[in-house]
Amino acid sequence: AESALWSEWTHVGTLQAILPCQLLTIEPDQLLESVQQHIVVRNIAQEYSGTFHRRIVTAKPPHAHYPSDLRVPWTDQGDLVYSMSPEAQRQIGLTAIKHAENTMGHQGAVKLKEEVIAGKSVVILNSRGHAERVVSLVILSMMKDGRILYQVGEVKKGEIVPKGCVLPAVKRLRAEVVTDGLKRLSEDKMGLDQDSFEVDHIEDTIEEKQSALGVRSRYLRKIVHARLWGTFRGLSCRQLIDAEDTPFEPCASSSRLGLGSVLAPRAA
Repeated sequence: AESALWSEWTHVGTLQAILPCQLLTIEPDQLLESVQQHIVVRNIAQEYSGTFHRRIVTAKPPHAHYPSDLRVPWTDQGDLVYSMSPEAQRQIGLTAIKHAENTMGHQGAVKLKEEVIAGKSVVILNSRGHAERVVSLVILSMMKDGRILYQVGEVKKGEIVPKGCVLPAVKRLRAEVVTDGLKRLSEDKMGLDQDSFEVDHIEDTIEEKQSALGVRSRYLRKIVHARLWGTFRGLSCRQLIDAEDTPFEPCASSSRLGLGSVLAPRAA
């Protein structure tokens, strides 16, 4: 368990192999001595270990399962790097691009370097030796009385813009923890007080897609499943339908954009 490298860890149970395998052991003292030899590696390792340790001590219901010998929630490599400082992310990203440049082409590497330096992209080196761009999202799945809250539009520059039927979501800011991203989504974007809903659990999903830069993008989705205690008042469906040139019409289930109210594509 990697947890034993970064904490006072007590193993529980016995691990038994049922097939022939290879076992890799790392001595903490020797690892510490090795990383001390290079200041950049030392600083990154120090921040990585601190981030990993925070995951261990904060992993508990309802936001996550308790840590175990086999897994500590939110310690995927991309998730950890996403939570580190901008300087550490730049060092890790530039190193990953340097090692994987032959697999992504010169132009793609140059463009990705520019994004990493500017703080627009977080890039890691995956287990296959390829560079991966990491994007983390916080998504809210809010239930009440068997109904689910969908976002069907948003206001941009004073105009109501339909956006189909999606769960409310925000892109996590760099070095932002999931709970802070949820607060920014619920309070700042949706106007929901933290006391008006209760988190049941957080589901982790990962999706990979090929990007235009010749590098795969890994989307880390933190789906927050919650129950709404109070009420949520959004814009009325009629307000959205009256938006200029909208191709959507409301479902008959409700006259308000709220729980159980969605917009469906208008038949041609």
